[in-house]
Amino acid sequence: MLRIRHLSAPSQTSPTGRLSVKTACFTQSIARKLHGGSFIQGGATNYGLDGSALAGKSKMIVVVVQYRLGLLGFLKGPLARTSPPIGGNYAVKDVITALNSIREMADAFGGDRNSITLAGQSSGAEMIKTLLVTRSASDLFQRAILQSAPLNYGDHSAKTADAIGAIAIPLFNCQDDCYRSYLDVDTILEVQDALMDQLPNRLPEVAAAEPFRPFVDNALISNDFMRALNSPGSRDLCLGNRQIIFTTVKDESGPTIEYRAKDLNSITQIPQLISSALGSLDANRSSDIQSSHVYSHELGFELIFRNRIQAAKETLMLFGSDYIWTCPNQQVAVNLTRNFPAPSGNGSIWLAEFDLGIPYPSTQNIPLCRGKVPLLFPEKLITEVGKRWAAFAASGSPNLDGYASWSPVANGDELNLLRFGKVMGKIAQDQRPD
Repeated sequence: MLRIRHLSAPSQTSPTGRLSVKTACFTQSIARKLHGGSFIQGGATNYGLDGSALAGKSKMIVVVVQYRLGLLGFLKGPLARTSPPIGGNYAVKDVITALNSIREMADAFGGDRNSITLAGQSSGAEMIKTLLVTRSASDLFQRAILQSAPLNYGDHSAKTADAIGAIAIPLFNCQDDCYRSYLDVDTILEVQDALMDQLPNRLPEVAAAEPFRPFVDNALISNDFMRALNSPGSRDLCLGNRQIIFTTVKDESGPTIEYRAKDLNSITQIPQLISSALGSLDANRSSDIQSSHVYSHELGFELIFRNRIQAAKETLMLFGSDYIWTCPNQQVAVNLTRNFPAPSGNGSIWLAEFDLGIPYPSTQNIPLCRGKVPLLFPEKLITEVGKRWAAFAASGSPNLDGYASWSPVANGDELNLLRFGKVMGKIAQDQRPD
């Protein structure tokens, strides 16, 4: 099932102009990328994941890996009386297998097996978070870049994984032998769609946006990341000397809010939408959030009176971005710095935010994702990010000449946040200075 879809290396030419497959005089850092897609979609050929340009400009080897998704990647439970139960966490095992393969093959393509940077976006970044509490992966990568990790979605417990499996398996309507003999991928995907329709009512505590996730099995995955993070010195969190970059996007939840609030016609629907996003059984949480000083002005009587539905959507976008991405990433960065100081004594956790960016094709027509992007901004953004990420992969520091000095997170009052915006490389101490 493991599939390495892209392996891009910088071109090295001999004096005769012919391509040299391996150059003995240097060894290259390896960047390995994990795609996102909420663990149910996406792939190594996704838009934006072609590593050839980055490899060519940075003298770095870039590998993009596919892993199993949805039920194929995470189903747990007894399928048949005559077969052992399905253990689940196959997606995690795919990634570990890929990391082992890359280490074994590194010499063959001029790579440094001791200089591997694991980068992931969205659920791919979540996967990296899980690998930090997976002992069998503890020495398989030295650095990590977590981009847009929805860190408020923790790993499932074994109990939750069993509950999802108990709903899913009867939907196959299959007897003992047919699981391996007759089930094809299309049938599995049909069952997956039916399961996702049922889960909000049958397991409301499971967030509908990401029902399939790694789960803590106390074998492969030793502990929940957040629990280990908040236990200073916990041996379950395999941080060691690793350097980590966390990045988020200012209006991260724009596409989700545009979809979920497309029929919003009254401000009174706000609490219901917040409760749905929380995936929580606590009816008071949405009202507490709505009345907090952060959101109360936007959701107050003045807004109701003026019927500013678009403003309400923008407030929901602010809440969604804070809840799923901005606040948890910031807190994780601070807690890692405080509870797991680097043995070297130097800071090893960096935090960044993209205030402007380059839209994906799928977001071109979403009003909440539109903005005035300066003409030369995309080129400058790509150049700076590429150079910083390459420097980080090579040395463990994202700093280089010609760009603003970027210090690691010091504490909650000194985030040293790098903001990618109209002014490139601007450093701020607060995630929301305005």
